[in-house]
Amino acid sequence: MWASTGMKQHPDLRAAVARALARARAARRLPTVYDLFGALIETPDVHLMIHQTGGDADVLASALDAEASGVLASGRLRRICLRLAPDPSFGPVIALAWHSTSGMQAELRPADVFAAGFDTGDSALVALLVRAGLSRARIVAWRHGHAVGEGAASMPEVPRVPRSFLAAFERRLAWHVWPPDDLSSSDAVIAACGIAALAVWFAYDRYAAGASARWYPTGLTALTWYAAALLALTWVLHRVSGTFAGFRSVLAPIVGWVPLALAGGVALHWAPEQAQRPGILLLACAGLVHASRVLMSVGASRPRAALLAGAAFVAIFAWGTEKAWIHPQLWYTDTDDDETGGWKDSERLLFEQPDRVDAAAARLRPGDPDHPSVFFIGFAGTGEQKVFAEETKLAERVISERYGAAGRTLLLVNDRRDLETRPLATVRGLHRAFRRLAERMDRSKDVLFLFLTSHGSEESLAVSNSTWPLEQLEPAALRKALDASGIRWRVIVISACHAGAFIPALADDSTAIFTSAAADRTSFGCSDDRDVTEFGKAFIGDAVPGAPSLVAAFDQAKAALAAEEQRQNLTQSLPQASIGAAISSHWGRIEAQYPPPAGKGQ
Repeated sequence: MWASTGMKQHPDLRAAVARALARARAARRLPTVYDLFGALIETPDVHLMIHQTGGDADVLASALDAEASGVLASGRLRRICLRLAPDPSFGPVIALAWHSTSGMQAELRPADVFAAGFDTGDSALVALLVRAGLSRARIVAWRHGHAVGEGAASMPEVPRVPRSFLAAFERRLAWHVWPPDDLSSSDAVIAACGIAALAVWFAYDRYAAGASARWYPTGLTALTWYAAALLALTWVLHRVSGTFAGFRSVLAPIVGWVPLALAGGVALHWAPEQAQRPGILLLACAGLVHASRVLMSVGASRPRAALLAGAAFVAIFAWGTEKAWIHPQLWYTDTDDDETGGWKDSERLLFEQPDRVDAAAARLRPGDPDHPSVFFIGFAGTGEQKVFAEETKLAERVISERYGAAGRTLLLVNDRRDLETRPLATVRGLHRAFRRLAERMDRSKDVLFLFLTSHGSEESLAVSNSTWPLEQLEPAALRKALDASGIRWRVIVISACHAGAFIPALADDSTAIFTSAAADRTSFGCSDDRDVTEFGKAFIGDAVPGAPSLVAAFDQAKAALAAEEQRQNLTQSLPQASIGAAISSHWGRIEAQYPPPAGKGQ
């Protein structure tokens, strides 16, 4: 059932709850079920029910007040925490009453909650009710309009709750939802579900890293980001929903949902690409339905508002996580290239970068004084996947061989396997590389071939190496740095999702731009088990070496990608090109100077 059908609380019930909370806070102690029942007695329908079923309201009120007064006062810190995430012990009895009357009436009344006191399993409370002359049978009969003493009426059956830790843990993992109770919402069950989720992720991450994986403990900080988000999401649902149930009653089923959902998400990595998006959508729908059922189980009065608030929180969290590029990777592949001993000496690496860029630029040979020469800069933005570093090396090799750029190449590479061989890819490092390259070029005729590869969004190209928080590469900033360098002739290739978003900022008469995808499309093949993306293979690897021109190579690669994406039933990436008239003519001189090798020309 959709959570928006949740029952409302009668104004008298809300007033009673407010009085119970106020009494406990005035006494500087935690609210208890005795405070609630003491407040319920003061409502008209409960007072009448007690009188007509042979009970003594004064005796019961005195007994409840005595029990409540015996609760020890709580500290200031505990009371502050309760302000943020209230967890009164009378939450379960209200949720139990909600379940017993769900679908039978429009509002949850004080008498419904009072009657549920016999079914909470709280023997002390039941003893007080019995000593005041009350019985479950007479209370139930009164609520259903039968003569007291007939005993024919019965409370609707409430879903059974597990009676052991293992049973509660098992049912939480299986996405079962039932009325709040102390065992199934206990810290032990919540912790066990959290450990199960961690076990799923640890197993997958270790398997994905391969046999020679190395432990990377810094990844634990990313896990705390997700754990904090789960607590925050639960807090949003709890506060907005208007439930009287405790915070743990919402947290337990939410955390219990994670292990199986995470296992399903992990399994999608082995599914065909065309099945991954529907699979993710299915998991999202399952999460929405589960949250709906959880809100029903705790008697939420504003379930629809809570779901909307929760969805908004998840969207903001996903956006922030993508922007911050947070990935909880705990193992990395250990290869022969990894000579740096991991991510050590980060301060040394940071301060070495300007000198590294300068040294790499100083080694470049000068251009041909009689002809235009090609100078190459490769930028591998994301160090967590080796595919970008390997693709940059491929581009360097192909452009050097095809257009005579050997000895005039400079690579900025983020690669978790190697932090020492080359300057790291940073935005500031790229700006410096432009300036140093411009000093070596004849800017009136030489051409910069800039190759950028990384993850991308419609706003920027990702720059990360798990060492420092790095500035992302934005189109406007890239254009500004290029203009400041004084390099006129530019050929720019961008291999990233949404790479077409860079074209408006970079395009001009002396610039040619080739991107792997349109501004609103993703490209494919950037997983860590590859050495080149789909675009890099089709354009740089397959087409450029033998095509008579870059434009012909791009057209060939674009057709090959369209056919492959159609074969795999993928959304078309739609690679884009923008070629200024001046660079088209100028680059033609270079292509005439460096025709494709014999036997490879088209």
